Formats: sequence, C-alpha cells, structure tokens
Amino acid sequence: MKMAAAGSLLPLMEALSESNDLWAPIVEDGQVVFGRWKGESLPDNYRVTDNSPKELLLPQTESLMRFEGVYDQLDIKEEPIEGPKVAFGVRPCDAAALDLIAEVLGSDDYPDERFGQRKDSTTVVTLACDEAGEHCFCRAVGGSPASDRGSDIMIYPTDEGYLLRAVTGAGQDILRQCESALDPAEGGDVESAAADCEDIEMPLAEEISPDGVTEDWHRVFESPIWEQLAGRCRSCGICGYVCPTCYCFALFDDLRGNSGVRFRGWDSCQFEDYLLMAGDHNPRPTETERTRQRFMHKLHYFVSRWGEYGCVGCGRCADKCPVGIHMLAAIKELEEVV
Repeated sequence: MKMAAAGSLLPLMEALSESNDLWAPIVEDGQVVFGRWKGESLPDNYRVTDNSPKELLLPQTESLMRFEGVYDQLDIKEEPIEGPKVAFGVRPCDAAALDLIAEVLGSDDYPDERFGQRKDSTTVVTLACDEAGEHCFCRAVGGSPASDRGSDIMIYPTDEGYLLRAVTGAGQDILRQCESALDPAEGGDVESAAADCEDIEMPLAEEISPDGVTEDWHRVFESPIWEQLAGRCRSCGICGYVCPTCYCFALFDDLRGNSGVRFRGWDSCQFEDYLLMAGDHNPRPTETERTRQRFMHKLHYFVSRWGEYGCVGCGRCADKCPVGIHMLAAIKELEEVV
C-alpha cells in the first residue's frame, strides 16, 4: 500500500511518464478526453472522459496490412502494433468495459490478436469515483464506483490524499518503478477508502433495474416502445462510438493500382448498412429493428452468451445522444411491459 502526495497525483504521473507511454484524461477544445498525457494534472471534477479508453486497445481506425502485387505474386506486410502503454485515471466502469470486450475479442474461439496484444501490454491505473455523474448507473448493471475489475492498480481518493493498491503483478511493478514519487500509507485504510467510494449517491441506479427486461425478453421483443424510440433516433451512431463496451468494426480495402491497405474502423448496429448483404437484403431494414438490437444486445443477448450485461452504466450514450435517448429511461418504460 502506498499513498500519493496529498492533494495531487501529478508527481506520480510525472514519474510514470519517464519510462512509460502514459495516457490519461486531458482537456482538448474544452472537452475532457482520454489521450496521450501532456504533462498536466488531471482535469478537475470530471466523472468520465467524453471518449472511452477502449481506443487504446481497439482504435477507431487502424491499418491492418499493406499489400502489393497480384495473385501468387502478392506481397503482404502486416502493420506493426505500437508499444506498451499505461492508462492512468481510468474510471472503474471503463476498466470493467475493457474486460467485457476481452470476453468477446479475446475468446479462445476467434481471438482478435491485435486487441489481445494491446490488452496484454497495457497497464490500467483506475481512479475510484468519489461522486457520481448525472447519467451514471453502474450499480444497476452489476458494477460499482470502487470496482477493481480490469485494473492493475486502484487509486482511492481520501481527505488526506490518495491510497494506492496494486491489484496485479503488473501493478506491483509500476508502483515499484514510481516509489520515489509516493509516500508510505501510514495508517491508511484502503477498505475504508473503498467503502466511502462504494457508498456515494447514485440516484439513477437506485430507481431502475434491467433484470426484468433480461428475464422477460420475449415479451419485450414485441414491445411498441421500439417504434417510439426509433421515431426519435437519427441513426447517427454516436451511442456506439462513445460506448466503452461496443466492439463492432468493418473491414475496408483502399486500392491504388496493384497496391493497397486493408484497414478497419468502428461500425454501429444503428447504421442502415450494418447488416446489408449481397443482393441488397437487410435483415434489419428500419430504425425500429436497429434500435431494438442495441438494447437487446446490451440487456439480453450479451447476458445469454457471457452471463453479464453488455453495459457498464457509464451514461455516455445518454449524455451524448442528440435526441436524449437514455438506456435507463427505456428500461423503465419496458418494465411496464413485463
């Protein structure tokens, strides 16, 4: 157990940056985003970053390989993956989200090697929450403001400073690297600090539970609410882009004569051409089916396959949706159906 200097995590971040590629919440154009650290303290009063740290493991757009030639003369070169990173100041919901994505992209059946390599080489330093945001509801989906899931190091804010606890061996290594920037946690009670974070008020999580929707999904599937929500939805896809657990992507080839690049970029089930097939067939032709797919995936399909919700309750989708569609508000309406 260590305690960072009272009132500031900056010395610890400076020590980390000396031998690590450090990423953290930073301010850009008036927004708090997760990006490469610029040498400043963590922004004041941020709850979650406007984007999620999943971009470190699954970039929004990335080149996979370059190729040149034709047929049996084709020369293929895979694009290299960047080196190890430290993700600092990650919130518990986002750390848990990385674990959720790994359930899918790291599965033994069809492992995504690029995702797996990045995850294995990324150290996650999580900052427990001492206050819930306007749209936060992690407790409603099985999380907590002090959860250490997906974390290598936990940081708990206290009145005296910050208590640090290594969760994994990688976390212990990082703390040893930065020992000169930390003070001994004399009398520091990590269990008490964690309990204080656990007990923060989170009104949304107390009001609504998605359990009923998950268990009675066959009745929910035909609910008229999907058409009502779809009438507001603009299929912009922002909910999927800011979601820390969405992992869908599409592959593209950019050709220039006999050479080209294969790359992938995030996709969204809210896009009209998401499931468009050869012959112009689309099994989800309207916004109604696509809206239903998003909610059913998070609350039922993922649960059926992996045994837990495909949502961590960060609230970004509600915060960024231009027409105010809120996951928990929809659940509340669906509860009336079941």
